[in-house]
Amino acid sequence: MRDEIIVVHSVFVGYSLLADLIGWPLARVGHKRQFYLGLSAADLVFVVSLIDLTGGSSSPFLRALYVWVAVLAFYFGLRGGIVASTVALLVYTAFHLVSDVPVDVWLTAVQAGGSSRTAR
Repeated sequence: MRDEIIVVHSVFVGYSLLADLIGWPLARVGHKRQFYLGLSAADLVFVVSLIDLTGGSSSPFLRALYVWVAVLAFYFGLRGGIVASTVALLVYTAFHLVSDVPVDVWLTAVQAGGSSRTAR
């Protein structure tokens, strides 16, 4: 598992550097919204990959979804935050549905509710 995490981290660092090189000219031309939307989709792929590689529903990185929602709410306002929190809730629920870990319904509701509260 450690090797997979190192690979994901290395790809993320490369992706971040490439995004900065490509994004800087785009942001100055006025295409910030499209650029941020593309990066947000790529960030979600990395977060989901990291969660999957580190234990799925028992991963400590599930809370990285909160950061993803907060960033989208910052860049895209209330509408973006609501869409992001809905996507995060679906991802969170999917990880819990496919796991063999016994689910505490109330704890899951509180943790998943954190995704929707982040957008406010």
